[in-house]
Parts: sequence; structure tokens; C-alpha cells
Amino acid sequence: NGVEDGFVGSEMWIRDRDSAGYFDFGEDAVSRTRDSIVSSLASIGVGLGGAAILGIAAFWSTSSVTSGPGTCIFRHLTGLPCPGCGLTRSFVMFAHGDVPSAFGYNLMGPVLFSVLVISVIVAAWVLITGRAQTLSRWGSIVFSKAALVIVAIWLGYGVTRMVSAGVDLG
Repeated sequence: NGVEDGFVGSEMWIRDRDSAGYFDFGEDAVSRTRDSIVSSLASIGVGLGGAAILGIAAFWSTSSVTSGPGTCIFRHLTGLPCPGCGLTRSFVMFAHGDVPSAFGYNLMGPVLFSVLVISVIVAAWVLITGRAQTLSRWGSIVFSKAALVIVAIWLGYGVTRMVSAGVDLG
């Protein structure tokens, strides 16, 4: 006719007096709560950070991006483009629907932009539904072996751009 609760050591227990069954709400429950908090914080970080980047890309004028000075410190120091050179311009162009220019500024820009859009959607989904496994599934895709191959290709692309720019410099 009721529920009795208490602590044994560091473990919390609940016992239904009628059935004398014990349910452990100890370390497993604490671990699940901790995982839920971490998942929520990760979702908030990805959601807010990603939405900010996408929002800036959407509201940034394409004319100011194409005519303004470059912001890459590596390029300013060496005169060579890094693998990330052109990503800002690529994101802005892609956000404004200029897909050919987006690929022209950085081949990986539209790919990374798309991954970011999906990440923001997944983060929002996790926050709304509480389904943390969705975030971990998406994380396992983003950090999979195939994704590492894509990153290696991107770095190869960056090295090719550097070599090409170096040849053009003299």
C-alpha cells in the first residue's frame, strides 16, 4: 500500500511494500542522468553554434564577401591558401543559393555547410524529443571512417591548392 525509499551506502532503493520488489536507482540512474545532461549540453552547443554560423552566412552580404580582404592568418603569413581558405565565402554563397561559386571558393564548403545544417536539425530534435541516441548516432556518422576519408581528401585538396599557389608565386 505504498512505496518506501531510502539509501543503502551510496545506492538509492525503492521498495513497493506489497510486492517486496527492489528497484535499483543507484549508479545506473546517475549515469543515465549524467548522459542526459551531457547530451542536452552538447545539443545546445551544436544547435546554438551551428545556428549562429548559418545565420551569419545567410545575412552576410555576398558583395562584401567577394570584394573584401581575406581573413586567413595562414595565407597572410605564407601567401599560400590553407585547406580552410574560402570556407567563409563558400558558406555565404551557399546560404544565398549560389552553389557554383560556393564550390569555387572551397570544394568542401557546401559539404560542410550541409553537415552543419543536419547537425543543427539533429540537435534541435534531441532537445525537443529527449532522444539522446539520435545525437550519438549522428556523431558516429560524422566521426566515422568514411568521414575521416573525406577529411583526408579535403586535406589533400588543401595541399594541392598550396602547391598550385606556390607554383604561381614563383
